[in-house]
Amino acid sequence: MIENIVNNSIILLLKEFFLNRNEHAYVVGGFIRDCLLGVESSDIDIVVSSGKAKCLAKDFADSINGYFVELDNVNNIYRVVLHDKTCYVDFADCVGRTIEEDLRRRDFTINAIAYSLLQDKIIDVCHGLDDINNAVIREIAEENIVDDPIRLFRAFRFKSTLGFDLSLGLREIVKKHAQKIQLTAKERINVELIKLLGGKYSVKALQALDEFNILELIIPEVKEIKKIPPNSHHHLCLLEHSIETVKQVQAYYENASAEVREHLDSEYA
Repeated sequence: MIENIVNNSIILLLKEFFLNRNEHAYVVGGFIRDCLLGVESSDIDIVVSSGKAKCLAKDFADSINGYFVELDNVNNIYRVVLHDKTCYVDFADCVGRTIEEDLRRRDFTINAIAYSLLQDKIIDVCHGLDDINNAVIREIAEENIVDDPIRLFRAFRFKSTLGFDLSLGLREIVKKHAQKIQLTAKERINVELIKLLGGKYSVKALQALDEFNILELIIPEVKEIKKIPPNSHHHLCLLEHSIETVKQVQAYYENASAEVREHLDSEYA
């Protein structure tokens, strides 16, 4: 629902900031998707048309007493951490001549929806709204996925967190290019895997990864685990047993008391 976007307190701050400067800027990506699904998000991505992402990020940080962080000076990506340190806004220059070109270079249609802060409207050139309504993770273009192979794995992370199904076209792309995941830095895979395991539908995502033989690409030990059949200690083969363990741990967490869940959610140094 667009109301979830326009009524967000940070979006209201951003809207006022860009309106005062008459700068074309767009909220893009996961924040829009999550708002439309009614999911809370504290991670906002902004694309600016003027090529002044760094300058605007610094000015916005100053205007809200936030913190400016340079994330990627080569690709012009800058972060503003709000004063409470719980929310942040990433600023980037538009990739291509227009916001429409920028959106068409992204990974999946559900992540290629923009909200114009200046014009107060949704921009959906890749039909991501339809795919959100139909619970589908759909590719924008095969080359977009292959250009950054982590996107092959990220599809399953979204399956885990959203419960959406991969489109037929995306399934074919994954099947064709799965091996390219090994070209991705292990640190990036690790980040995506942790997010996947934290998803409500992580079991289905793990089963889908196994269907495409991707689990053994990112965790080589899985290849040996698959060789161990059911025995007197477990009624499933070892891989299925391991995935079932994830399912049971998740069920325990979901059914636990608030006190136990708070303890499990705690981070320890």
